[in-house]
Amino acid sequence: MLNSLSDHFWNAPLEAVKQGYLDMPGRNHFLCLLCGHTIEKGVIYPVEDRWLEAEYCMKDHICREHGSVFDYLVKMDKNYHGLTEHQQHIL
Repeated sequence: MLNSLSDHFWNAPLEAVKQGYLDMPGRNHFLCLLCGHTIEKGVIYPVEDRWLEAEYCMKDHICREHGSVFDYLVKMDKNYHGLTEHQQHIL
């Protein structure tokens, strides 16, 4: 049983890691794999001067809070991705 954000991140399908969030089956919400923020499916959320459906709201959350999934992954400890500081800087 997965019980931590780290477990969800490392066990998520590649597509979910690339998009930065997981559609939680049977739980009716999306889970941000980067910080654990959840957004309930089927709800329309007010974001600034717009109304966003749940999945788009999660994508917006990732952009606003994390920049991008790529940025998050590159900034991880090099023990996880094997990139040197110079390679991280170039990317």
